[in-house]
Amino acid sequence: MKEIMEFFGDVNTPVALATVNGEVPSVRFFSFKMEVDGKLYFLTSKKKSVYHNLEKNPRVEICSLPNSKQEWVRLKATVVFDDQLELKKQAFSLLPLLEKAYGTPENEDIALFYLKDIDAKKYSLLGTVESIWA
Repeated sequence: MKEIMEFFGDVNTPVALATVNGEVPSVRFFSFKMEVDGKLYFLTSKKKSVYHNLEKNPRVEICSLPNSKQEWVRLKATVVFDDQLELKKQAFSLLPLLEKAYGTPENEDIALFYLKDIDAKKYSLLGTVESIWA
C-alpha cells in the first residue's frame, strides 16, 4: 500500500476514479485519500452521482497522474462503504477543507469508502508493466 500511496500523492493530489452508470463509464477526480490500517479510503457526498454509481456497481478503476519518472499506477478494486465516525473525524483532520463542504464529520451526507480486492500495476512510458499489489 505504501508504494500505491506514493504514486497517488498527498491529500491534495488528484487521481482519476472511473465508475460505470449502466453501460456508460464515468471518470472523476478525487483528491482526498487516506490510508488506515492498510486500507485506502476515499470520501464523497451521498448526493453525488458517483455515490449512486458505486452503490449499484462497486467496481472501480483508478489511475494516478504520471510522476517525474513518467510512471503511473492503474488500480482495479471493489468499493466498501464504511460509516465509522472516527474515520470521518480523521479525514477532517487531514483535509480541513472538508469542513466547508460538509460542516462536521457527523454530516449524514458523507460517504466514506475503502478499496478491497485491489489489483494495482505500475506503468511507464517505456512500456513496462509491474504488478505492485494483487
